[in-house]
Amino acid sequence: RDTITRYIESLPKSHKSPVKIHNRYQLAFRNRSDIQYMVAGIRSSGNLGRAKALNFLHATECSSWADEEGLASLQSSLAEKSPHRLYIFESTARGFDLFYDMCQTAKRAVAQKFIFIGWWLKEEYSFAPQDKEYQVYWDTAPHLNGREREAVEKVKQYYGFAVTPGQIAWYRWHLAEKKNGDEMWMKQENPWDEDEAFVVAGSQFFTGERLTDTYLSAKKEKYDSYRYVTGSEFQFTQIHRTNAQNAELKVWEEPRADGIYVMGADPAYGSSD
Repeated sequence: RDTITRYIESLPKSHKSPVKIHNRYQLAFRNRSDIQYMVAGIRSSGNLGRAKALNFLHATECSSWADEEGLASLQSSLAEKSPHRLYIFESTARGFDLFYDMCQTAKRAVAQKFIFIGWWLKEEYSFAPQDKEYQVYWDTAPHLNGREREAVEKVKQYYGFAVTPGQIAWYRWHLAEKKNGDEMWMKQENPWDEDEAFVVAGSQFFTGERLTDTYLSAKKEKYDSYRYVTGSEFQFTQIHRTNAQNAELKVWEEPRADGIYVMGADPAYGSSD
């Protein structure tokens, strides 16, 4: 609210309109325009944007949204005929979540556009030849390694952008001194391309790359979707078929009578902290 207040105060008189109300819920102007503040965090209510009519929306950090029903109600409130309508959904990618599905939809949609903003578009993310970081992280190794060469070629192919040695020096410096060599974290926060942005966090046993490749492979295969229906006691729980959006259980292959199956489960926080 403070940031928006400063925006308003800095506007020229020709673009200002007297403020009628400004509280935690909305900013209303005397010209009958208003900006509404809505929170789409970890709580699931299904009421996000309900009973509202919007022709402009800026939705931020969508990868942290947990309320799928709330997103559906919000999208239902968006105008479809207004000539000045604009809806922006932006976020840092954080795995294969709701935001990932939104991006895939935007890629194939008619009335939406997917836009990827790579770290290399920020002009500050580069060192000049006289900088010490440039001399340490480029002059001492003035050739791309296999990983860097593949990334640079992909950026050129996808976006027509040529990455400079100064940017390579910045990336190496940032990875070594800011991210402590954590390649997976670097991919999430500073991805080279849209494919790299969405990664699955790894562990000491499974690498992030292995989990990401496996997840993408599984998403290409068809599966049956089910949801759980609980009874009065645990043993009365049933599963009912549903659509992919509401799936709580996904079955890629039915069990075989002659098969031997092993189940792995994470019991963390199962009974107490």
